[in-house]
Amino acid sequence: MSKVHAPEVRIAVIGAGPAGVYSSDIFLRQLAKRGEELGLGTSARIDLFEKLPVPFGLVRYGVAPDHPSIKFIADALEKTLDNPNIHLYANVEFGKDVALEDLLARYDAVLFATGAVEDRPLRVPGADLDGVYGAAKFVEWYDGYPTSKRTWPLEAKEVAVIGGGNVAMDVARELLRDPDYLRAHTDIPDDVYEGLQKNQTQTLHLFIRRGVAQAKFSVQELREMEKLAGVQIVINEDDFELDDETIEVAGNDKLTRQMVEELFAIRDMAEDMEDGGNVDFEGNPANRRYVIHFNSAPVEILGEDGRVKAIRVERTVTSADGIMSRTGEFEDYAVQAVYHAIGYHPAEVAGIA
Repeated sequence: MSKVHAPEVRIAVIGAGPAGVYSSDIFLRQLAKRGEELGLGTSARIDLFEKLPVPFGLVRYGVAPDHPSIKFIADALEKTLDNPNIHLYANVEFGKDVALEDLLARYDAVLFATGAVEDRPLRVPGADLDGVYGAAKFVEWYDGYPTSKRTWPLEAKEVAVIGGGNVAMDVARELLRDPDYLRAHTDIPDDVYEGLQKNQTQTLHLFIRRGVAQAKFSVQELREMEKLAGVQIVINEDDFELDDETIEVAGNDKLTRQMVEELFAIRDMAEDMEDGGNVDFEGNPANRRYVIHFNSAPVEILGEDGRVKAIRVERTVTSADGIMSRTGEFEDYAVQAVYHAIGYHPAEVAGIA
């Protein structure tokens, strides 16, 4: 008696970023292992629909161009797309070029992997002033996103970046990095290079609401920060006065412990930079300052004639378990631009709850 083969499983995936590509790879692997057991067979075709001309989403357009791991991630995604059972259709936008009812009529399942592309709003007074920017749009600009603006205002000499994660670190680094370094070591677009050559940033304040042990920086990002030519790192020594309980809690998690250790190394580096006469990591005179503020929660952006002129920050206290308390102590910092990197909103897909 001949064996009856299950028909080919057909899957449509909306979005060819990392989530869409990796989900396709995982599905094919699981189908090969368990397809027969589940009565699905082991044959499948996956069609990826991407609205941009090229795949890989945030890996290509959402991470700083000098991030050292990007090439490895992109190479891995490229290998996945080499699978003959995965087919990419670029420049195809869901809701415009293809509709849900059409996909459901042709596929056994439809997976939405449209990512998170919009900035979470900054909910403080003054967030609507000229000179306040979400990190997502800035990242799109310096990564050459197809629909991003071709120029970016970089006249501010004093800048604030709000956020305690890697995106905030990326934004700060690109605002302080020598554009000639980026030109030599990355593939930034010509218009971005030309724009960064006009960058006037001299002092950058990074504000993190919680303490040293509660930040979410990767060690890799911190080490990139340590090697910025012409940049002096400035810290507040009080931020590094951690109690025994906080140190113990941080030590229970390997990644947190490594991050804290690296931050303390940066503290020592900052002290050496000051003692050396305000120099950079190589001992050369610094012409830009990178001021890192922990336990500092921005509460208002102050303006004049509709533009940013300062940011008001409240001092906070963070317990060992990460609970933040406000102190009622405020300080204003003169800045002409504010970038917020406080998270992304998932993309909204019309007709999908």
